[in-house]
Amino acid sequence: MVMAYAMTWLMAVVATGALFALALWQYNVHRELDARLSRCDATLITSLQHRIEVVTDAPVGSMLVPYVPVQLVELQAVQQPAALPLPPATRLIGGAPPDVPDLV
Repeated sequence: MVMAYAMTWLMAVVATGALFALALWQYNVHRELDARLSRCDATLITSLQHRIEVVTDAPVGSMLVPYVPVQLVELQAVQQPAALPLPPATRLIGGAPPDVPDLV
């Protein structure tokens, strides 16, 4: 009877120690991850310890809002005019820019 009582306490101590060790390990993993994120460690992307699903590059202060649909809007290319119109003075002189002496 005493032996069974001692074994029960031994199993309880081992189980409690295992749970404490698991909690300490998880705490250290999250602490290391937070430290690497604050250092902007680029090796996180290729790290085998962490699974990366999305990499987002945004300005400081930006935030991700879940469940907001995003729609990509295609922009049409803005075409440049073939030739810029000549200023009024050039048109009056005959098509060539006026001769202005260099002041250097």
